[in-house]
Amino acid sequence: MKKKDTNISRRSFLSKTSYILAGIGVGSVARWEILTGVSKKLFPEASANTGAATGPKRMIELSFRSGVPFMLLGTSDEFASLGNPQFTCSPWRDNEYVQAENGLYLNENTRALRAHASNIAITQNIRPETGHTNNFDIRRGGRDADLMNPIVQLANKNTTQSVTQGVKWGRQNSVVNETKGAQDLTPVDNDSFLDLFKKPYFPVSDRDLAAISKASEKLSRQQALLLEKAVKNASNLAKDQKKAAELITTDYKDLLDINGMPSTLTNGSGRYEDMGKALAYSVKAMEHNLINSSHVVITTGDWHGFQSVGDNARAQMQFADQVSKQVGEVINFLKNTPDPASEGQTLWDTTVIVMNSEFTRGLSPMGRDNSDGRTQGQVLIGKDVKGGFYGSFDLTGGGYGTAQGFDKDTGAPTPGMRNSASQGYHTVQHLVGNTEDNYNSSEVMKAMVKG
Repeated sequence: MKKKDTNISRRSFLSKTSYILAGIGVGSVARWEILTGVSKKLFPEASANTGAATGPKRMIELSFRSGVPFMLLGTSDEFASLGNPQFTCSPWRDNEYVQAENGLYLNENTRALRAHASNIAITQNIRPETGHTNNFDIRRGGRDADLMNPIVQLANKNTTQSVTQGVKWGRQNSVVNETKGAQDLTPVDNDSFLDLFKKPYFPVSDRDLAAISKASEKLSRQQALLLEKAVKNASNLAKDQKKAAELITTDYKDLLDINGMPSTLTNGSGRYEDMGKALAYSVKAMEHNLINSSHVVITTGDWHGFQSVGDNARAQMQFADQVSKQVGEVINFLKNTPDPASEGQTLWDTTVIVMNSEFTRGLSPMGRDNSDGRTQGQVLIGKDVKGGFYGSFDLTGGGYGTAQGFDKDTGAPTPGMRNSASQGYHTVQHLVGNTEDNYNSSEVMKAMVKG
């Protein structure tokens, strides 16, 4: 099978297979019995239980290339109280710091996150294992583990039964997914994303297609009556057929109007414009259960030289300002929007936001060029996340800062060690409920998780 043929949505699969079966003379009720059986094998979401106590899980993942230091989003008290030497994550004039939660300090550029600080955990103390890579160690359980990426595993489960399991925005080869044979996320941009939800093309006119759909609905009800005594779930078959007819004839694109979304998302500037629109479309699609998960890839350019004051400092501040505002608006949307696949829950109840960096810079004082920080950053955001800054820094080593890890169970800073990519990976697996495969509970950073 060609690679492009594997990137199909449930909607595409149902519609194409249905027309193939119809073309060879298979009756309508029999067609949907066949489709139901096959889809349960290929798409587990077809038989998944929704509305469970924990609710379905969704994921928004932001992957940052080129050395982005997450300390600019939130930092620890070592920097918040620092005089000299001054680092980019230290407070300076018009960039005052406020303690937000559990050792997490936010500055003027990240004030959009203050209301949500109790659910935001930040660390820049994960040990990278393979240097610069387009499949981050933290996303695959470590260099030697090479496990399926959590968002791919979650999207393939698709307990929300969304129309399309998951999408990926941005430079498609910049961050790759390890699928281990599972279906990868569908690559999209602003135009192709909308195309996923337009009425599919069939070799008949819209009028003919509408007539077919109407006739099929009536026929299914007649068949259901005839089979009622013989087939226990005949009425359910009729409902399934009606739902399938709607699935292949409805134009969902009109549901994805983002003009009413916050301007921070829809009118971003520069390198963060595409990120904002990708997030706007993603949460809008989740509102209508069109997608289960979304992966947004951001390439910010290398961060060499961003340690000085002036223009370079402003570039750092723009990162903190734009990313914080966009993520803050996404959190607001999730908190105020019901999850369409889970009764009585909002999208905030069922969605985890994960931000990963390929590697980080930002551990040298202002005015100096900085080398690889030899760390990976991770931000976890969600209802079940225990907010805070995790880890610490030794700032006594000749002017350069050295990242230090933390006890994964207590959160206490631990000089002389770093946390592992495996711990970052399994913590994400835990938060999104991927606890049946590729999961090691002993590796979860329990300090960052509530309960």
